This record gives sequence, C-alpha cells and structure tokens, in this order.
Amino acid sequence: MRFVIGHHGRGENNPRWKGNDVGYFAIHRWIRKKKPKPDACEDCHKATIFLDLANITGKHERNEVNYKWLCRQCHTILDQGKVTWDQVKEIRQLRKEGITYRELSMRFGCHPMNIYCICKGKSWKERGQDA
Repeated sequence: MRFVIGHHGRGENNPRWKGNDVGYFAIHRWIRKKKPKPDACEDCHKATIFLDLANITGKHERNEVNYKWLCRQCHTILDQGKVTWDQVKEIRQLRKEGITYRELSMRFGCHPMNIYCICKGKSWKERGQDA
C-alpha cells in the first residue's frame, strides 16, 4: 500500500496533532508560519533584519496574539525582567507618581536598569495604541 502525503490532513485534522502539548520549538515553528516576520520591531519600530519571536504573555500556546517580533534589545529587556505589556504601562504611571526605580524593580522583580529603560522609552517607545 502506498502512503499518500496529506492523506490524514494537516494541522488539527491530522490524528497525530498534539495541540498545545508540544515543546518550545514546535510552537515557535507553528507561530512563524502564522505570523510573518515584519521589517521592523513591533515595539520600538526600529527597522532591522535581526528580529526575535518573543512570547509576551508567558503562555506557550498556539496563539499568535501571545507573540511579537522584537528587536534584540526589546526582547532582552522583556525576558530579563519578565515584564508584561500591561506592567509597562503600570510602571510608567507609578514612576510619574514618584515611585523610585529601586522600589519599582523590587515590586516587579526585575533590574532597576530595566525599569529605567521602560520609563525613558529606551526599549518600549510609545505606540499610540494599546498593546
């Protein structure tokens, strides 16, 4: 009997489909197919060919909304501090209210330099839309 490619279907129609119960690389490979690489960082909008596919929610699922294409600088700061996009807005607001970088770093569990970069827009530039 000859095996026909695609006989069982692709994706969820395939009997070997694992859904979200797959490893890091399999999910990233799936996301790369669904979310094409742009010409610029989705956060700071710097044009570069060196973009990383970054998980911004901490949920490793087959959902392209959980991922963004970020330049190395934005991705590094996000990963070092494990700061979410909602927390970025909160950090900026608390800093405007007078909370120190050190207090914010202890509160959000990241380095004070990450807090400084967030507040000064060094890595998270204002986007004019909610992220």
